[in-house]
Amino acid sequence: MGNVGTNHIYNFLYMDSSAYGILVDENVKHKKSVYKTIHYGDIKEVVVPPTLKEIKPENRKRFGNFEKYVNTFITKMQQDNSEDCLENLYNNIKTLKIKLKRTGLVINEYSDYILRKNIVRIHTEDHIYHELMHMSSTIAGTNKTGFCHNGVGIGLDEGYTELLTARLFNEGKVSYYYLLSEIVEMLENVVGPEMKKLYFKANLLGLINELKKYSSEDEIANFIYNTDILYNITCNTRDLTINNRKDQLTKSAYYIINIYNYLIKIYYLKLKEDLVNKKITEVEFETLQSNFLQKIRNYYINHFDCNVDDWYRTTTYKSYEEMRRK
Repeated sequence: MGNVGTNHIYNFLYMDSSAYGILVDENVKHKKSVYKTIHYGDIKEVVVPPTLKEIKPENRKRFGNFEKYVNTFITKMQQDNSEDCLENLYNNIKTLKIKLKRTGLVINEYSDYILRKNIVRIHTEDHIYHELMHMSSTIAGTNKTGFCHNGVGIGLDEGYTELLTARLFNEGKVSYYYLLSEIVEMLENVVGPEMKKLYFKANLLGLINELKKYSSEDEIANFIYNTDILYNITCNTRDLTINNRKDQLTKSAYYIINIYNYLIKIYYLKLKEDLVNKKITEVEFETLQSNFLQKIRNYYINHFDCNVDDWYRTTTYKSYEEMRRK
């Protein structure tokens, strides 16, 4: 298939907000869902200043007591990323406001980033880098941030935001959205370094076009749908950390398995393409494929508290073996 144009209207199978939290059993034929239409119009230009080494004194009021965090964030982002990944950061930092959330109003309240107002609201200092990462991947004045456009793709977006934050500020240790972070990390194996550039340009459509090399639009839509539902279940547990893992997994199993099956398929097809184009050897093909499957197997065994024998009886493993035989 050819690339989708910027004015293309893409329909995602997306669960209505009233149906959030309703679990979909494997035997249920009809999911309670609606089609949500996303219009990809022209992306407004951003102005990139030549350098942005420190926050000016007049900005301190806007940042409250968080100026040191903003300075650290900008410095590390500049060290770790090319200029074309920093456009939205440079554009948004000029008007960014940081506010401290009132505490005690909601149990397990978390920080957030309000897109159109360019405001980070902080519940605890531990969250600030994650929210600044959202700011850095948002197109000003729109509902396009990272891999989330108008609410579609929020699972991928939160997972990748947390993964990038962990790599840059927490020695790779994920603190929140751990399931979604695992998923997007595996997705990186398919998309490659381009994935980070697409994220910082808020280019969900670009990510979709990358995935269309190995799967149909329906398969991509279902993949995004499953990660969005997984995000919703994670948030409904009222605890985004690993402490509430068992509750999340019990409710999420159906979606996680569908996601794993999709990731195995597209990575296998990507490696086959690389092999045909002589980018990798037969030995590399088998090694990379084996390592990827082992990673998913380990996730599966750890998450669902099963053993290796159980893994070989799963539909995930059987689907993989059937694909190899074709």
